[in-house]
Amino acid sequence: MTAPTPFDADVLPVDDADELAGVVDLFGALSSEEIAAALVELAYRQRGDVRADRVEEATDRAVAWAVERYYLVEYTPTDLVGAEDADGDAEDADGDAEDADGDAEDADGDAEDADGDAEDADRGDTENVDGDAAYDPLLTVGPVAFPSLPEEAEDLPHILDFETRTVVRESLARAVETRLRGDAARAVVAEDEARIQHLFDVTYDLEAWAPVDVGEVRERLEDALAASDEDDDGDEGPNA
Repeated sequence: MTAPTPFDADVLPVDDADELAGVVDLFGALSSEEIAAALVELAYRQRGDVRADRVEEATDRAVAWAVERYYLVEYTPTDLVGAEDADGDAEDADGDAEDADGDAEDADGDAEDADGDAEDADRGDTENVDGDAAYDPLLTVGPVAFPSLPEEAEDLPHILDFETRTVVRESLARAVETRLRGDAARAVVAEDEARIQHLFDVTYDLEAWAPVDVGEVRERLEDALAASDEDDDGDEGPNA
């Protein structure tokens, strides 16, 4: 059975996360507010009279869903992000994921460490090397998306006075890799099989999307899935 999504065809002018990514891709990267404004404009072009507030609320839900599943990813448009901070975050996330394979007591500590990694990664994305506030993160197309254009979307860059931004894939890939490592650690600790399976699939998408190697993350997720299957087999018992 297909999992439900927040893409309400009666409200949103995009059918799925790929079309949402297609709208973002027209501009390179957009803020959450710009995405909402773009979808309101697109809804008007497709249907005429619409309720902007309903479109904006539905957009917030759709964007959050797409970000969680790596259809969209955060991007900070600055070259002042500290490389040492980003590298340190990746190393910390590796340590968290390794610790997640330990006993239950250690797992609790790993979850806290993974949360710390995510916070560190966020700080690395939004602060420059001097610790000064930089920019609010934008959203751009992520490794899972196959961007496609919804009806009437091709004219949006000519209608909306939004900046067209060029995304530096190398720095973006490093940030996405760091986030994936932290997400994987948390999923393993939580024994969230659905999330583990999704992140396992994301590892392949990420390696096809950018020159990164997350093979050890994939192996860790695969081990967690195998352990879950063994637990399920044990629960069924010999007479199942």
